[in-house]
Amino acid sequence: MTTDTNVRLQFEAQGAMPNFRYDIIQPLLQGRVDSKGLTITTTGPTASAGYWENPKYRSGDFELLDNNWGDVIPAIDNGWDIACLPLFIKRKPALNFLWVRADRGIDKPKDLEGRTIAVASYASAIATFTRGYLQHELGVDISQIRWLVNAEGRFPVHKPVQVEVATGARKTAVQRVLDGDADGLTGDITDAQPYDVRGRVLATECLDPPGNFRKQVAGGQLEIMVVNVGHDRSLNSLNW
Repeated sequence: MTTDTNVRLQFEAQGAMPNFRYDIIQPLLQGRVDSKGLTITTTGPTASAGYWENPKYRSGDFELLDNNWGDVIPAIDNGWDIACLPLFIKRKPALNFLWVRADRGIDKPKDLEGRTIAVASYASAIATFTRGYLQHELGVDISQIRWLVNAEGRFPVHKPVQVEVATGARKTAVQRVLDGDADGLTGDITDAQPYDVRGRVLATECLDPPGNFRKQVAGGQLEIMVVNVGHDRSLNSLNW
C-alpha cells in the first residue's frame, strides 16, 4: 500500500465460526504489526457476512471479506465486483479429507468409480482439491462418481458431472455415510472426526497410496482454503 492517509476498513467473515481465529492474521488484528496507515476493524466472532443473501457483495459495496475460495472464484466468473488478495489465511493439506465406509469394498482410489460421495457443497475448496487429487494424481475417473449434496449450487457447473441434491431429512455428509446413504464423504475436518466413531465404520487409507499425505505435509504442500477478498474500487484507491 502506498498512501500516508489513515484508511479504515471493515473486515467481515463467511464460514465456520468463530471468525478470525487463524493464527496467521492475529498479529495484524491485534495491532502487533505496522499496517502503514491502515486500520482494520472486525465484525463479531459469530457474525456471518451473509455472502449469498446480501447483494452488497455482488455489487462490490464492501471492504474486506474472509471466505472460502470455492465460493469466490465462481462469483468472479459470474460478474461479481470482487477481487482476491494474495493473503491466504487458511492453508492445509487436502489428501486426508476423504473417508469411505469400511464395509463397501473400497480398497483403492479406483474403487470410488461408480460410488456415491456425500459432500456439503460440490464447489467447496476441499471438495475441489479432493476431485483434483483423485483425477490427476490417483487416476480416478471422477465423471463416474455420484456427488450427493445438500442443496443446489449457486452457479452452474460447466461440465457433465453427476451431482444430485439429497432429499428427505437434512443431514450432514458424515451422517449420510453413517446411515448408509453414501459410500464416502469429503469435507472439512471441522465437520466431524468420522474415523473415531462407531468402531471405525470409516477408513482413510484409500486416499493415501503410498504415504502421499505424509510426504505432502513433510514437504510443506498446504493447499489454499480461505482467502481475503476485497472489491476492485477500494483496492484500486489504495494502490493495492
